[in-house]
Amino acid sequence: QASGPSALSIDPSRSDGRRSPGEPMAGVRVPVGHPPVVFCTPGNRDLCEKVVDHLSWSIGRVRFRTFANGEISVKLEQSVANNDVFVICSRDDLEGEVNFMLMQLLILLDALKSEAPHRITVVLPCVEYGRQDRKFEAGEAIAPKLLLHLMVTAGADRFVTLDLHNQAESGFSPAHAALDELTCE
Repeated sequence: QASGPSALSIDPSRSDGRRSPGEPMAGVRVPVGHPPVVFCTPGNRDLCEKVVDHLSWSIGRVRFRTFANGEISVKLEQSVANNDVFVICSRDDLEGEVNFMLMQLLILLDALKSEAPHRITVVLPCVEYGRQDRKFEAGEAIAPKLLLHLMVTAGADRFVTLDLHNQAESGFSPAHAALDELTCE
């Protein structure tokens, strides 16, 4: 058993194995290494709050701004040095269109990487541009492959996604970055 702030917990005292919202996790402790912190792009705050509530982790403090000319600014408001960082990014069409959200993500990853985290894991419930996963005609790009490479360049070390559009997409991740696919079944 592990102890300390860098451990996940499951409460075995409840018959259903679940916790009430806001109830701290206690009981079986599973070490997770470096202290975890979860960040999200602006359209994902509700999902992020549910995740951190379930895991009893903390939401990272970050400020997003958009200048009058449409440029995006991202500023971390906490240190992430030696933390295991998770970034949740799913599209919210009410918050902004997909390309704007992807730029927010890329700039956030770059800001995080510059602060020396242990690892950055990007959680993508849906890989954007996933339907462009193969060439149908000469001259077409394979957009999800490009997107994963851009995220690695910006700072991502690992990806977690749900139900890929095509299993071939699992091979699009650069060699040194893992892509883990979870299923909703």
